[in-house]
Amino acid sequence: KIDYTNLVEKYTRDGNLSAAYDLLQSLQDKNICLPVSVFKNLLVAAGEQNDTKLSCRTFRELLVSAGNPLTSDCYLNLARAFINTDDCTHLSSLLKEISESSLPCRLIVINRTILAFAESRQVNKVLMILEQMREWKCKPDVITYNSVLDILGRAGLVKEMLALLSTMKEDC
Repeated sequence: KIDYTNLVEKYTRDGNLSAAYDLLQSLQDKNICLPVSVFKNLLVAAGEQNDTKLSCRTFRELLVSAGNPLTSDCYLNLARAFINTDDCTHLSSLLKEISESSLPCRLIVINRTILAFAESRQVNKVLMILEQMREWKCKPDVITYNSVLDILGRAGLVKEMLALLSTMKEDC
């Protein structure tokens, strides 16, 4: 019998991340479930390699398959993949999909994603997520605004804070 967990882990350790993900997908298609730790390890490796597409795909799979709320390290590993890029196409698609999903915790997921990007000092991406949220079904709430105001304050961006406060009055 093939030990799929070890095989996926080996692909991940060897840096063959797309093969690891493809194997995970084919196993899921056959209703073969692997431990959540396998997905988490793949997410870590994708983040370390700045593979934004694979990070988003793996994060999505974790959300669907974990069954429990994701830990903070999952969100930080997602954010880590975007540190060296301004291309947020995959991130935007992922978060839009989450906002339109039937996940009861979708706003919590987006807020925790904002916090992870804030923690990794990616202020522009935090502002991009907030701006896009205003267009989605899943609108920003007081927690979202508080998180964004906090990161703007830490970055010393007073003008941006004041602008956000005025739009917050309109949105809330």
